[in-house]
Amino acid sequence: MVNSVEKKLSKDTRIIIVIIVLIMVAVGYWQILLPWMSEKNYRNGFIANSQGQYLASISFLDKCIQLTPWETYYFITQVRNYEELSRQEKDIDKQKQWLVKARDLYTYMLNINPENPWYWNGIASIYLSLFNVSQTAEERKENFDLAGVAYKNAAEADQLNPLFQMSYGFYLHRSGETDEAIKLYQKCTELDDWFVEAFYRLAEIELARGNYDKAIEHLEGIASADRVNYYEPGKSYGGWVKGGNFNNYRQKLAELYFSHKKDMAKSIEYYKWTLEMNDSDPLAWKGLGMAYHQDNQLERAIYCYKKSISLNPDQEDVYKYLSYLYYNIGLVNSSKENFNRYFKSNNNDKKARDDYEKINAFTGSIR
Repeated sequence: MVNSVEKKLSKDTRIIIVIIVLIMVAVGYWQILLPWMSEKNYRNGFIANSQGQYLASISFLDKCIQLTPWETYYFITQVRNYEELSRQEKDIDKQKQWLVKARDLYTYMLNINPENPWYWNGIASIYLSLFNVSQTAEERKENFDLAGVAYKNAAEADQLNPLFQMSYGFYLHRSGETDEAIKLYQKCTELDDWFVEAFYRLAEIELARGNYDKAIEHLEGIASADRVNYYEPGKSYGGWVKGGNFNNYRQKLAELYFSHKKDMAKSIEYYKWTLEMNDSDPLAWKGLGMAYHQDNQLERAIYCYKKSISLNPDQEDVYKYLSYLYYNIGLVNSSKENFNRYFKSNNNDKKARDDYEKINAFTGSIR
């Protein structure tokens, strides 16, 4: 009897052990399959995103997130889907719905990894987008303030990455905390002397304060990075400086050298460099003409002025510049022709009118 009971227990134990082993094997296989299935969905979602099929991408990535909710790097593409769909929406409420989804996903990611500066920087950008679509003053303030907290957390989490210092600095700049913004911009340039946006923002601040020499110094910082990134064989400029002319900094430098430094050689250099990137810019051609004019390179000035008005005939002031220039080199008829063109829209310019009458009187051909 006892032996029979023992045999039965032994058999039951074996069955339990087999069941446990089978469960463990099944779980093991499932754990092996999970990453593969998740990666497959992520790949499909990424491809759909790159093809602009954002709703399809969301569907794939939702499956991916359900399978492996701890793999936060999958979520970044999902956030991009939400942001892109928000940009495509014209209805503000629908824009906001997509942005809230993006915000909530970043919040989830930060709960898993609260020290990740990229997640803080990302959610800060979402808060600013929510700020733009907020419809009450209270909501706008809340989202703007939360963006500031997130940018600050990103900057503090990685103090050696100039990108996060730049983002927080620009937020403070936008908030009117200019002195604090300057510190962060300067830190950017110390960490990376090719960080052209930081130089540009510093120049903006100094221009607003009337500190033109400092503004020139900062813009020259961009020029240094620009020259280093010039690719001679291809006659092109590195992408790090946004195609070689970040926010049209070259023309700003040309104008500053012209008006503040009275350095026509430098002004000419930067206007010519501006035109390397865009030779159909009438303002740059006009500026180059003015610099040549001041430098007494009159034939070159005429060429630039004429090029400028060929691109934009409505620049009335260029006709006046040509009028005086032609008179100075003895081409009186050309001078009067350009005065007449200028007077079509500027007949109340008393000085120009008086000068024109003097020229007529001097040449004996009053009209």
